[in-house]
Amino acid sequence: MTMLYRDALGVVLKELRTEQGLLLREVANKSYISYGYLSEIERGKKEVTSGVMYWLCEALGTNVPDVLDQVSTLMRERVTV
Repeated sequence: MTMLYRDALGVVLKELRTEQGLLLREVANKSYISYGYLSEIERGKKEVTSGVMYWLCEALGTNVPDVLDQVSTLMRERVTV
C-alpha cells in the first residue's frame, strides 16, 4: 500500500523538529499555527496549504523543495506492490 502524502509529510516534519530538539509548541509559535493543528499535521490527520508549509519550513530552518524531496523519497521507500 502506498503511503499518503499527508502521512509522509507528517513523518518528515516531525523528524526535522525532533532532530533539532524543538517542541511542538515552539514550532507552532514560530510558524503562526496552533499547537493542535501542528500535532494533527505531524500525525497525518490534516492537509497543509502552501502558506502553512512555507511557515513550517521557515520555523524549521529549511525550505519547501527540500522537505518535498524528503517526502517524495519516503513515499517511494514505503511503496509496496
